[in-house]
Parts: sequence; structure tokens; C-alpha cells
Amino acid sequence: MDLKELINLEKALSLIMSKPPVTKISILEKIEIRGTESAGLYDSKTDTIYLTKESINDRFHSVISLAHESRHSYQHSVIKRKNKNKSDYSLREIWEKESNPKNYKYPEKNQKTIEETLEYSCQNIEIDAIAFSLIIAEIIFKKIPGFLEKSKIDSKVYERREKIAKKLNIKAAYRILNKFSETKSYF
Repeated sequence: MDLKELINLEKALSLIMSKPPVTKISILEKIEIRGTESAGLYDSKTDTIYLTKESINDRFHSVISLAHESRHSYQHSVIKRKNKNKSDYSLREIWEKESNPKNYKYPEKNQKTIEETLEYSCQNIEIDAIAFSLIIAEIIFKKIPGFLEKSKIDSKVYERREKIAKKLNIKAAYRILNKFSETKSYF
């Protein structure tokens, strides 16, 4: 996906979550967090989503990565009480605690799979972002990504996915995503 498509998709995701769009999306060669490569990163200080060139090479990974990082932007808006949708305010304290660099569990160096990064992956803030990206993938691609199969966190993610899905109007979300897509080839 190109930058214009990413910006349009993030605007659509923002409408779905009732949050302001991020200030900037930036594409980098590589993102490394404490020795572990990442496909994306949301920086709340600059309100920027960073994605790697590799993560945007195919539409599926572009959507998953952008939806995941856009959800972190949503979580930040809930933490800062800047979000119109108050339904997730019950998670505000948990997300605030987990997003604090002193408490956040970063993946360890050279860990690549969800199984290897359980401490990181089992944080509520990550489970929520994974669950939201699953919903968006289902809407856009009509399939559930297989990366959670037989994972120890799959039940937590699917439980959160169900809660998010109940709050979202899926038909409206589809219309919003469709409206903002200039190239409908990935719908």
C-alpha cells in the first residue's frame, strides 16, 4: 500500500473508533524495539504511526499493522479522555498502567512468535489491539488471520474481539472502510 492509501485507511479506522486521525504516518526501513524487530509502532508523544517498508509490501500485512497501531492511538485517546466513545473507559486505568514505560512488557530480543512473546502479548493493551486488527481483517478480507491458531492467547483475543465487535456496527464499519478506499481491490 502506498502512503495515501494508508492515510485514508487510518482516517476510516479513526471514524470507526470515534477518535481523531493520527497526525502522521511514517514509513521506515526497520523498527527495532529493545533488540526486537517490529512491523509497526505508535508514538503517543508525536501522535505518529510508524510502519516498516516490509509490513506495507502486501495489503494484508499493511491492514493488520495499521489497524493494530491505530488501535494503540485509540487507547491513548481513551487514556487521555479525548475519545467520544466512553464504552472503553472501564479499561482506561489498565491501559494507562500497561502503557507506562515502567510497566510495559517489551518483547525480549530475538523473540518473533506470539508463543515466544507471551508476557508482551498477554497485556490487555496488546490483546485489544490484536483483537481490533482481527475485526478489520475480517471486514476487509473476509477471513480471520491464521497467526493466532493454537496460541495461548487466542482465547483472550477472541473474547476481546467479541466485546469490541458488539460495540461496533460492522455494517457501518464496512461502509466507512469502503468509502475511504480509493482502490477497492482489497475489499
